[in-house]
Amino acid sequence: MKFFLKIVACNFGILFFGIFIAEIFFGSWFGSLQLWSLSVVRDINWQYNVPGTYRRNSLVHYTKDKWGLRGDFGSPKNVEMVAIGGSTTDEGRVSNNESWTAVLQACLKSNGLKVDIANAGVGGQSSLGHTLNFIKWFNYIPDFKPRIALIFLGYNDVHRSGNKGQQDPETYTGLKNNSSYDKLKKWAKINSAIYNLFQIVRGNIIAWNADLGPVRNIKRYISPIAEDFYEVDIRDQIYDDLRFVKVGGKEYERVGKKILAKQLDNLNAYYIRLLELDKAAKQFGSIPIYVTQNAWGYWREGNQIYGKLDFYHMFNNINNVTRSFCAKTNRFCIDLAKQYYFGPGDVYDHVHTTVQGSKKIGLKICNPLSKWLIVKDYF
Repeated sequence: MKFFLKIVACNFGILFFGIFIAEIFFGSWFGSLQLWSLSVVRDINWQYNVPGTYRRNSLVHYTKDKWGLRGDFGSPKNVEMVAIGGSTTDEGRVSNNESWTAVLQACLKSNGLKVDIANAGVGGQSSLGHTLNFIKWFNYIPDFKPRIALIFLGYNDVHRSGNKGQQDPETYTGLKNNSSYDKLKKWAKINSAIYNLFQIVRGNIIAWNADLGPVRNIKRYISPIAEDFYEVDIRDQIYDDLRFVKVGGKEYERVGKKILAKQLDNLNAYYIRLLELDKAAKQFGSIPIYVTQNAWGYWREGNQIYGKLDFYHMFNNINNVTRSFCAKTNRFCIDLAKQYYFGPGDVYDHVHTTVQGSKKIGLKICNPLSKWLIVKDYF
């Protein structure tokens, strides 16, 4: 029995020693950059093809610098605006100069505003992840002090639940004044390599099941496709269906009430997450600007809703929270969701844009943003 207990104790000792070594080398206990815990890839230069994704023959050129930022800005100290979002900002299926952030930068320049933009999109991030960016990422980048944080959000927050942890994200991020024990526990969670590995694995499993996140943007080298490659995108067929539901009608109200009841907890939690995101941006020294977004499958013309009515309500409810938040906090909000609905060829799935869609988004954001920047005389 004693021999058995010695073996058990020895194995536990080896296990705990291994955990200790892993935490020392891979944890963030000494203030090191925590990009890996946010699933931020960095220092990459990829060229790859995307056959079957959408109608494209040329290779995609995708790069990120050693800090995990994408864009043509030279050095982090030159960045005057950082674009924050999920995979719809990261845009893994368009080249650097085709992303909506690159289109926006070029458009602003044509309007007399030379604004260097860094793309900090991370696949799968919701408003909670955007908050953590300011705490665990941006503040570790030398001389990185963007005056504007352009936050493109909505899609990933639709897919979050309204459980307690997501209603109270400031507890997780350490922004709340908790007891000493709570602060120690949150500090340990944020810096622990083992805990963050668990969160990454758990998050990717959830993302996989929800068809979201980095799993959508797995990069791989593949041979170029033939120049005559052409794939019919059956998703465009929805735009040939001219059936519609009138806003305020019985069907509109029935579906709206049903969707709202399912979303209510998450909508309340989302508002709290926006408060914490706004707080983190201000503490970092950036002025947050919020941009609403739509998904594929529906569009609105006047008081007529075409396509998937339940999708429309889901995203409109989230966007209504963003609109309400901006109004109550006097924040500038670019309501892209009211200006632009995806059309044929704009996306290759429910929300990720083709080159055509990215260009439209960049240009749609450019006009109201240019006017606001000129009035405020920021650049």
